[in-house]
Amino acid sequence: FIAYLEGLFLGLSLIIAIGAQNLFVFHQGLIGRYVFLICLFCAVSDALLIYIGYSGMFFVLNKNENLQTFLFILGSLWVSVYGIMKIREGINIKDSRSFEMLNNNQLDRSLSKTLITLAGITWLNPHVYLDTVFLIGSIANTIDTNNQRVFIFGAMSASFIFFFFLGYIGSKIGPLLKTHSLWRRTNIFLGLIMLAIGIHLGVSGLRGH
Repeated sequence: FIAYLEGLFLGLSLIIAIGAQNLFVFHQGLIGRYVFLICLFCAVSDALLIYIGYSGMFFVLNKNENLQTFLFILGSLWVSVYGIMKIREGINIKDSRSFEMLNNNQLDRSLSKTLITLAGITWLNPHVYLDTVFLIGSIANTIDTNNQRVFIFGAMSASFIFFFFLGYIGSKIGPLLKTHSLWRRTNIFLGLIMLAIGIHLGVSGLRGH
């Protein structure tokens, strides 16, 4: 039980931060679209990466600097473009009519397009690999063999708890953002944070992390 709690709290400490993936999940909660599937996708992705790290793949990935640089640059471009799109959406909300048009466009967005965007934000984010594959994977391999699987299960549980909490908190807040001015500021704010994260990833990649 102690090993489970250690994995759980380590997972929560790493995942509770302002990141591109968390912002995307929260935004999907705000607009109330595919919340369950979005949360499930993120949680399962984290669990898979944690298992990959536990299986020893962190040794291989840690030595491949070219792969790390590629992930940083590609992740930077993906997140930056998404951030610019959110800023643009916010700027285009000038009145109630434009707000309704944006809302209808978001409601019409297919699940496949949403998941493709999320997949890029999730799997092209180098920090996801640093936290799940490298850190949790390496720590799991240093503790007592009998407790390793329990520790890993605790870390995986953290992802499921956090993402579903974040997504459904967003769905509770979403209905409160009924005015076009509030939604305009929210989109611009989320977009600026996404863009800042994208720029940071790019600079980190060019500097050698």
